[in-house]
Amino acid sequence: MKLRLVMADPAGNRTALVLAPVPGDRRAALSRALMALPELRAEQAGFVCPPKGRDALGRLEMMGGEFCGNAARSFGLFLAAKQGPGPRTVPIEISGCGEVLWVEAHPEKRSSASPMPLPRALDSLSVPELSPEPLPAVLLPGITHIIVRDTAPAPAAFRAIQQAANDRWDWEALGAMFLSPRGELTPAVAVRATGTAVFESSCASGSTALAVWLARDLEEGERTYPVPQPGGTLTVRVQKTGGRVAVLTVGGPVTLEPPQEIEIEEESL
Repeated sequence: MKLRLVMADPAGNRTALVLAPVPGDRRAALSRALMALPELRAEQAGFVCPPKGRDALGRLEMMGGEFCGNAARSFGLFLAAKQGPGPRTVPIEISGCGEVLWVEAHPEKRSSASPMPLPRALDSLSVPELSPEPLPAVLLPGITHIIVRDTAPAPAAFRAIQQAANDRWDWEALGAMFLSPRGELTPAVAVRATGTAVFESSCASGSTALAVWLARDLEEGERTYPVPQPGGTLTVRVQKTGGRVAVLTVGGPVTLEPPQEIEIEEESL
């Protein structure tokens, strides 16, 4: 099976943008196959589809139907680059988000910024083997993030968080944001539909969750948080009114590679 795709690199969170139509029931297996190809170094995959509404230029369905801010930024930049040089704002749809997102894309600067869905709630999660105190949790549409301080990022720690979250929420995607004492973030994301769990080079929604938590005591105004991660730094802007989050945006570098065709063996699906 041949797939035409573009590899996007948003601050290291390498994303395969699959350009050919793929039936929904095949996306999980194809995503796992793409992520297994060493030459791609893909951490996730998204599938380009026609938009459902009239206001967007295109729609991206993530591999497990989850939301991903880095994929949204990449897809917006991809659509902007197809329209020619110069900065522009591109309306897109993406899975896990019920609204059109207007991505600010700068193809020449290789960067983009996207609005992010507003948090549904701030919560906490008890993981006794990691912390005597409950860990902060930020529930975003399409993904739930747990903020983990003073714990080394490790698969065993992430598995403990997943197990605790399984008993608490019916999550589509789950992130553990390991925050070092120096303020550096190491993201880990699991997607239930694909059965994948990956330590990522950067995570836009996780950076957003961290910024929302850091701004939890802000009543009015705006704050900007640079969030360094293994693949680069993402910048999150939080605007609050009356103690509630009114605007969230995340921006940073994105590199688009030339389109390529990949052959996937049917036996591997």
